[in-house]
Amino acid sequence: ASASGAIAVALIAARRGETLNQDVAMTATVSPEGRLLEVDALPAKLDGAARSHMRLLLIPKGQARTDEWDLLEQGRQRNITVIEVGTLEEAYELMVGRRP
Repeated sequence: ASASGAIAVALIAARRGETLNQDVAMTATVSPEGRLLEVDALPAKLDGAARSHMRLLLIPKGQARTDEWDLLEQGRQRNITVIEVGTLEEAYELMVGRRP
């Protein structure tokens, strides 16, 4: 389920004939309205992004800092920028490189 956001972005890009940045990872589930919903195990997903040499990790809004983790700091330590996104469109813009 946590890959559904990335799959949705990839399908939109394919339909529009656009290419996704290869150094951007994303984890989120998608609501029927296009909102991005919470996922589990974000520190492990950040580790996976680091092992894959990603420069950017997109996660659902409200999950960067919790009682369990601070992904912003953990990302800095691994040279990965962590950005919270709330909608599929926001994620798409970042994954195709329209927003820095």
